[in-house]
This record gives sequence, structure tokens and C-alpha cells, in this order.
Amino acid sequence: MLSTAFTRRVFPLVTALLFLMFTLTCGLLIHNARSQDKQAQADTLYAAQKALEDLDTSIKKAISDYAKWGELYRNMHLKLNVNWAYDGENLGESIYELYGFQGLLVLNPQDETVYSLFEGEQTPLDAKQWIQGDLEGLLNKARASENKDEVLSQLLKVDGIPAIVAAGSITPGKDPTVKERPGPQSVLLFVHILTPDKLKELGTQYGLINLRTTLAPQIDGSSTLQLSPDADSYLAWDPPRHGKALLDSILPFFGIAGLMLIASTWLVLRNALATAKLMEAHYRELTRSKEALAISEERFRDVAEAASDWLWEVDAKYCLTYLSGRFEEVTGTAPDLWIGKSLDELLSTNNEPLTIWLSHQKETSGSSPLVCHYHDRQGKERTCRVSARPIKDGTQGFRGTASDITDEVKALAQIKHLSLHDSLTDLPNRNRLNDFLNKHVGSSTRLAPVALLSIDLDRFKPVNDALGHAAGDRVLREVAKRLRNCIREADLVARIGGDEFIVVMTRVQGHEEISALSSRIIDQLHQPIRIEEQTVFIGGSIGVALAPSDTDKAEELLRLADIALYQSKAAGRNTWRFYSHEMNELIISRRRLESDLRQALERDELSLHFQPRYSLTGDRLTGFEALLRWHHPEHGLLMPDRFIALAEDTGLIVPIGNWVLMSACKIAASWPQPVGISVNLSPRQFGRHDLINQVQHALTESGLDSSRLELEITERVMLDDADGALETLNSLKALGLRLHMDDFGTGFSSLGYLRSYPFDGIKIDRSFVAGIGKNPDDRAIVQAIITLGQSLGMIVTAEGVETAEQLERLRGDACDEVQGFHFSKALPAHELSLLFGQ
Repeated sequence: MLSTAFTRRVFPLVTALLFLMFTLTCGLLIHNARSQDKQAQADTLYAAQKALEDLDTSIKKAISDYAKWGELYRNMHLKLNVNWAYDGENLGESIYELYGFQGLLVLNPQDETVYSLFEGEQTPLDAKQWIQGDLEGLLNKARASENKDEVLSQLLKVDGIPAIVAAGSITPGKDPTVKERPGPQSVLLFVHILTPDKLKELGTQYGLINLRTTLAPQIDGSSTLQLSPDADSYLAWDPPRHGKALLDSILPFFGIAGLMLIASTWLVLRNALATAKLMEAHYRELTRSKEALAISEERFRDVAEAASDWLWEVDAKYCLTYLSGRFEEVTGTAPDLWIGKSLDELLSTNNEPLTIWLSHQKETSGSSPLVCHYHDRQGKERTCRVSARPIKDGTQGFRGTASDITDEVKALAQIKHLSLHDSLTDLPNRNRLNDFLNKHVGSSTRLAPVALLSIDLDRFKPVNDALGHAAGDRVLREVAKRLRNCIREADLVARIGGDEFIVVMTRVQGHEEISALSSRIIDQLHQPIRIEEQTVFIGGSIGVALAPSDTDKAEELLRLADIALYQSKAAGRNTWRFYSHEMNELIISRRRLESDLRQALERDELSLHFQPRYSLTGDRLTGFEALLRWHHPEHGLLMPDRFIALAEDTGLIVPIGNWVLMSACKIAASWPQPVGISVNLSPRQFGRHDLINQVQHALTESGLDSSRLELEITERVMLDDADGALETLNSLKALGLRLHMDDFGTGFSSLGYLRSYPFDGIKIDRSFVAGIGKNPDDRAIVQAIITLGQSLGMIVTAEGVETAEQLERLRGDACDEVQGFHFSKALPAHELSLLFGQ
């Protein structure tokens, strides 16, 4: 009876204890797994929100630069100038190539779509039909007076696909040359369609797996984020499910172990009660039950060792009593080396010691996991998330799990780093630059002055064109490295565009310190850069603005530095300039001149003058060179040196050059003698893909014989694209016209070009002709050019002949043709009759 009573009391207690341990371990594992998945879901939700926020900000910034541009207001609101927008590349395919927006539309005050691009190409689109959703509401908000200077965005749909549509009312912005007309404004729309390819790229950038759009929240374990409160579209992605994977791998083993534990315990208890009267049988059955219990515990340990996390236990003094085998796999250190040591020696936190945190668990019966740090065998710091439960209210210690989250922490840090740094050079990007400027520029600037250096690389585009973008990327990385070496630890260098960099100096002592840094940067940029078998030489120009002496606003500081940079380039590049108020006046004056030049063609203010060219064999008239003049309504007659460089910079040289070509051919076709007409081609005009068609059209429209047309080309067109230039020159020659190299002798490789390219003649630059009577070197150069040209079968023409002495020397050197003031200045078309002998 005593044995039976003993059995009835002891075995249920043993069974309950085992079940309690089993249940506690299962609970800890499940809780830890769910915590991991919940944390991973929260991390990816933050990344998704950050991705949408950054995307929306970039779209608004891009459209704001255009919508608040005075020239856009003049050409797309006050009037509709499609040629200015598309052919002039002011609102054309470059926007799609630069920003990737699929759609660009301009709506007039009556909400009619007057201009539209799709993926950079002109495409007839009706915004009201193409875009689904509350487009009218977005347009009304964009035109509201309180949003006049703002850009708004809204989630709408294009062909059923969610799209971020940014709208900005078209206004003159801060352009003082454009007067705003009252009444409703036109609206500029940028459309960014969230296509699968766009979402895949965005997901890769922000670590979001299988990023996609859905019509409803997902219930299959994916995470979702509503794109906007009033939209029926959601972003969905697949967050990491490390916890679920852990449970899937462990729970089957726990289930098997539990069933075996239940079965063995039931059998032991049943046999023990049945044979309670037989002590020997009872003893054997008791021994068998102990062995089964040992086996079950061993299996439990095996399951614990198979877990991806490592398990730990400490006694009441917080000394380690157990570490699972997984601990050695993660850290590379045997568990025995830590047994008996304090838990604080193994794990550390950012705040209070881990043992103090554990002591609080006695009162709270457990709380959320704690992030801790430890070192592996190689001494590298790792991060883990620790969960703990007290044993017997903590009087016998604690046990718990440690989940290694080192990779997750690194991934989140990488996402944050990418949002603030340029992916190519790893320099701070515009976001980081703005944060830095907002911190250092403002009320505190008076105590700690700041200098901002705007740096633009010189001769970088030919590197990209000649060697490819991979070589250009290597150049940019080398430039970033050199700029880092030039600044102090407290300063900042950032990349904000293709070849644009910003350096911010804090606590500036004076102009001498800034000049020393600028000189150091210029010197570093001048050093050769080796790329495989090529040696590249670039340079840089710098504009400097100071706070608070120039401004105490960060955004204005950037603008003023850009103005100074422009002056640095105008001064010959490879130098630096400090901003001054006079520079701003020059910029405003230049913008006014640019605005006037854009209207010069429409107002018929351009005209052609013609300078005659004579053959020294028989002193006969052989042709005229067409020279451009501008009859400015305020400044009078302007020569090309006042506006051609401006036309080149703004791209206006293309329509102006086409007008010159057409007008010259029409006027020449009416002359009484079939003499030649020379027309200068600018490098930008030469690089256009439609140049051949433009020349053919001018010849056909005017009826001029192609043999009378001579095109004058400078050496720069060969420097920009040697192979492409050769193909274009051969195509022009096929039309039957003649080609002359202008300003010969002032370039770097003219001799090679004469041998390789199909030129019919060369023109000696006026700088050499001016000195042939005074400088023996100039005379020798002129004689050499004449001999070289004639040996290659080319006509040699001397420009700028102003005296009889110069003429006689050229005649004595057997020069073919001459032109200059000695014969006649450039005359308008109606005054040429005397030169024809009429």
C-alpha cells in the first residue's frame, strides 16, 4: 500500500514538471519567433514608407524646378511654343532620360492638354482620359492661391496602374523679367507610373522583397501599405519570416518529443500501479520509467541544439549554467569556457547592465526582448535580441534565448546610409547636404562662419563620350577620393549631380583659408587620372559663397555659389571666384539678353551681312561669307561676339543656325553671279542628327546649286566626336557642297584632321595675318599653312586682311584667296550690287 501511494504521489508531480518545462520552452520559442517576424515586418514597413516619401520628394523637387521657371511660363502659358519645349530641349526627352517620369503634360487654364510627352516622345494624350481618379481636384488644388508656390502630388491611375501624379501651377517664379498675368494658371504634370519594373528597382534599393501593387490588403502573410488614405491601391511585399522558419523546423521535433513523453509516462504509470504489490517488478518498472525520462530529456536537448537561436540559463547569481551547442556555431567559442561566468561578461547593452534588466523580470514576469552586443571568436562585435523568463520567480535564476540579428541591423543601417549618400562615390548626397547646411547655416553662423564651394568638373563630358560611362564613373570615384583628402574632418564634401560637387567649410577664419583650399582642390583635379591604358586629364571650376556675409539661408547659399561658379567658368575655368552682388546683376542682365534672343527670330530682328572674298589670281570676286547681326530694340546693332556664346550655352544656336543657313542660301540664289556663299556651322548645330536634312532642305527650298554652298567648321567638332564627325562630313560632301576648316592653326591637331577629313579648303586665322608684316614667326606660320594646304590640293584663304602690305605679302606667298576690311566690310544684301559691278 505504501508503494502504491508513493507511486500515486510522485509520478504525477514528475509528469507535471516535465510538461511545465516542455510548455515553457515551447512558449519561449514561439514568443521569440513571433517577435522576430513582428520586428522584421515593422522594419520593412519603415523602409516602404521611406521609399514612398523619397520618391514623392524627388518628383516634387523635379517639377518645382520647371513649374516655377520664368521661361516655361512665357513659352507654355502666355503662349504655346512647342518648338521651344521639344526641339529646344527645354521640356523634352531629356526629362525622361534624367528622371524616368513616363508622362509629362501641360494643361491650359481650360484644362485642355496642349503639350504631352510619353517616355520622352511627343505623344497626343488627353490628361482627363489618360489619367483616372480625381484629376480635377488635384488641378484645382494646384491652382489655389495658397498653393501657388507649392507642388502637390496625388496617387491616381494610368490604364489601371497606380501612378504618382505631381502637379504645379506654372508661374514666373523669381524671374524679374517676366510679368505674371492675372487669371487661372496653366498646370504642369509629371506622371510616375508604378510599373512592375519601377517597383522592382525601388524594392531592390530599399530591401523590399517582391514589391508590388494590390487592390486590397494582403492576408497571405505579405505586408501592405495603403498608398494614400482615399485610394484603393496598396503596396505589398514579402517581409522576412525568420521566426516562422524557426518554428517550422523545430515544432515537429517538439511534437514528436511531447507525444513520446506522454506515451512513456502513461505506460510507466500504468505498469507501476499494476505491479505495486510486487516490489521487484515495481523496481524494474521504476528503472524503465527513469530511463525513458532520461531519453525524453536527451531528445529535448537535441531539439534545442538544432534551433537557429542559442539558449542560455543563469542561476540566482546571474552566472551561466547552460549554453546550447548553437552558441558555439554562432560565436566560434565553446560553451564550457563561459559556464560559471557572469552573464554581463558575455552580453552588454547600450544602457544598464543585463543583470539589472533581468532583476526587473521578477516583478514583470517577462517583458519585450532586449538588444545586446557580444564578440565572436575573431573579436568582431555582433548584435542579438535577448528574451528571458524567470525560473521560480527568479529565485533559481533565468533562462531564455538569444537571436542573432547582426545581418538585420547591418541591412537597416545600409538602407539609412543609401538614403543619405551617393551610391557611386559614397559621398553625402543632396539630402545629407541639406541636413548639414540646416545645422550649420542660420542664427549660429555669425559665431561660426561657413563657406560653400560649388565645384563643376571641366572636360568631363569628352571622357564619357570617348571612353564610356564606366570610365566616367571611375573618374568620379577618383575625384571624390581627392576631394575627401582636401578637407578637414569637420567639413563636408557631397555629390549633388553628374559632375557637380559641393564642399562646405565650417568655422572659416578668412578668405585666405578658403583660397588655400580652392587652390588645393584645383591642383588635385589637374593631376592625371590613369584608367587602364588611358591617361585622363580634367580640371575644375569653383564658385564660393559665404554665410552670413552673403546670406544666412542654406538654399540661397547654394544659389549664390552657382552664380560665382558661372563667373569662374566665364573667366577661363580652372579657377575660383567669390560671390559678389555685381555677379547677380550680371546674371540678371544675361537672362534678359537670353530672353530677348529667344524672341529675336520671331520679331525678325536678325539679319545677315556679307563680306566678299577675292581670288589673288586675277583679283576676281569668288564668294561671300555670311555674318550674323542682331538689331536689338534697346542696344542697337549687336555683333556676334555679344550673343553667339550665349546662344551656344542655351541651345538657341540650333534654330538660329538653321535660319542663317536658309536665309543665306535664298539670298545667294538671287545674286547675278554664281559666286559661292560661306556659312559657319556651330559645334552644337553640327552635332544634331538632322543636320544633313536641314542642309538638303535649305538647298531645295532656295534652289541654290549645292556647288556654291561652302560650310565653315571649326576643329572642335572633331574633338567632340571624331568618328561621328567623319561620317557627317562625308554625308555633307555627298550633297555636292564644299567644306572649309575655319580658324586653322589655333587648335591642337589640325594637321591630322587635314589628312583624315574631306576638307576642300582652310582659312588662316586673322591673328596670324595681322602679324605677318611685323612678326617673323607669324610670317613663317602663314607660309607653312599655305604650302601645306596647296600640297593637299586645298584652297587657302587668309582672313582679316586690312592693309596693302599684308595683301602684297600674301600675294608673294602664293595665297589663293583673301578677305578683310582692306577690300570691304561686311555689307547688308541690298548694298552688294557695287561689288557685282552693277
